[in-house]
Amino acid sequence: MIELERELQGTYKTIQISESQWEAEMTASATWSYYLGHFPEQAVLPAVAIIDISQFLLSQISTSSEKISKIQDFRIKNPVRPGDKIKIQIQQKLPGSFHILWLTLSHNLEDQKMYADLTIN
Repeated sequence: MIELERELQGTYKTIQISESQWEAEMTASATWSYYLGHFPEQAVLPAVAIIDISQFLLSQISTSSEKISKIQDFRIKNPVRPGDKIKIQIQQKLPGSFHILWLTLSHNLEDQKMYADLTIN
């Protein structure tokens, strides 16, 4: 079992945008255990890591201790590789329901690409 608090230490920061919206900025570290054995020649962050990290970030910003019980929609658009700078947008739709976007961290919208898009309950 990966200890996410220790694993992610120093790789992210969260910012509250509004009562129902947050952003996290993160750098995908080559030292993350998720990368071990997942295409060693060309490391890619596995889908389970995107879900785990999203759950971890929700636990950091939410007062609820609930775990993800249902993934309503999940799409991976581009691979997350070690060293990628990521902006994670989290928006609460309803109590216990969140829409989460993983994007490249870029101040130029034209350069921004999507890594993943998920809706969870």
